[in-house]
Amino acid sequence: MKSITTLKWSSLVMTLATLAFLSSCSQIDSDVNPATLEETTISQNSINMTAMQPGVTSYIWEMMRGPVNGGNLSCSDLGEFEFSTGRNSVENGEFVNSWPSEIEVDVVDGKFVSWSYVGAIPTGKCLVMSVIVKGGPNHTVATYEAGINSGSGIAAPNVGRGNIPDVSNLTFCWNFVDCDDDTDLEEECEGKEQTAYAGTLGSGSAWWFYIDTQSGETEFPIYAGQKLTDGTVTVINDKITINLGSWSLQDDDEAVKVLAYNTLPTSRPPSGGGPGSPRIYAGKDLEITGNGSRYYVVHLDSFGCVFLENED
Repeated sequence: MKSITTLKWSSLVMTLATLAFLSSCSQIDSDVNPATLEETTISQNSINMTAMQPGVTSYIWEMMRGPVNGGNLSCSDLGEFEFSTGRNSVENGEFVNSWPSEIEVDVVDGKFVSWSYVGAIPTGKCLVMSVIVKGGPNHTVATYEAGINSGSGIAAPNVGRGNIPDVSNLTFCWNFVDCDDDTDLEEECEGKEQTAYAGTLGSGSAWWFYIDTQSGETEFPIYAGQKLTDGTVTVINDKITINLGSWSLQDDDEAVKVLAYNTLPTSRPPSGGGPGSPRIYAGKDLEITGNGSRYYVVHLDSFGCVFLENED
């Protein structure tokens, strides 16, 4: 058996279809006492917003498709896949079966799934991966766009009022498809100013990312305009180092802002300074010394290449 190990946790992304479904549902008025609301197995709170990652489509199967015949999803329920790990169940905190050598799998707190495809990919082909996470009575299905070889923060749907169940079984389904190599950078890409953050998606209606220094990771991706860049932020021994990759900072004396917290905010924090502000740095340096806090919000005013075909 393979033990479930601990890695960083981050959140699930909600699909446009799911958003449309929720918007059609009756909304909970802010004046209603939550204690009077009926608990349901699948509710508006049953989607985990803990792992928003660009290029991922995620939904609750039972909400979108209805009950599962036999109680457990398989790859054949999703579509045609040439490769699959088959269903791997958890018993006594361990996976029953070993994972194939081409897939590395870790789970944090028994709830949040991280994976990486480390096997050979045929020349000219790109990986398309779907992940099925079962926990409690329902399934989360996460499908990744071609060329994405890893993911994190996938969790089973919430049960009741925001309770995230432990993973009970996990399945990976994948194909290799022709890569789209027709993108002409000269024609399809232009420089653009973007707000950027590093790390894991935070909660709230406005997007932002944060770094958890106790996640077990030391390197965190940078997202500009919610899209993954080739930049990273590393935090080692409380030293924050920013690698912009192919991006640059805007011409702003405070293009780099770092906020520090021991309790994570529940929505995007303002980056301004002043009395009582959690901001510990504002300037243009790419190496900053932290203050020993667990969480850092690294806010960058960046400039870089934006692919026009991905623009809204």
